[in-house]
Amino acid sequence: MKIELLDQNHVKIILSADELADSGLTYQTLDERDPRARELFFALIHKAGALLNRDFSSGSVRIEAYPYADGGCLLFLSHTPKEGSAAGGLCSPVAFCYPSLRSVIPLAAGIEAHFSHMLLQSALYRLGRYCVLLLYPCARPDKRLISLLSQEGEAFTADSAHVPALLREYAQPILTENATAVLAAVSQTD
Repeated sequence: MKIELLDQNHVKIILSADELADSGLTYQTLDERDPRARELFFALIHKAGALLNRDFSSGSVRIEAYPYADGGCLLFLSHTPKEGSAAGGLCSPVAFCYPSLRSVIPLAAGIEAHFSHMLLQSALYRLGRYCVLLLYPCARPDKRLISLLSQEGEAFTADSAHVPALLREYAQPILTENATAVLAAVSQTD
């Protein structure tokens, strides 16, 4: 899946045929009246909003679907904000710096065991001599999650809404998707 912000209120999403099949759909069966399609659309709207730090929950969202390579589809989300609604995101990303990858691996196992249901996505970057764990929570992060993250790490000091862009610009990506799940799997093989 690829999500790209085209402008303040327009998002492009590319789904492969396999990603559609995971929802029991194909481009040909993608119909807003189908509960599986509606569930997929709601999940994509929420995920796009969280990843791009946009609030698509107020106002209306129009979805246009077009066929794409190998049976996938190209979706365009057009958001019309509710009049008078404040701009902003669903929930800001959370980023913590750690002294080494070794300190992040057991942490990721704890996150996956207790908090994975609260996360939309996670990524890991190398910034100088530090590792930065970036989490995209579904809602305001649980105090227990912040406590766990703080045990060995320090909160990233930049404005949290700008952290993903800063990391993409200045840091070296290690894992750009599902970082906590991948690292938790590594911890089980040790």
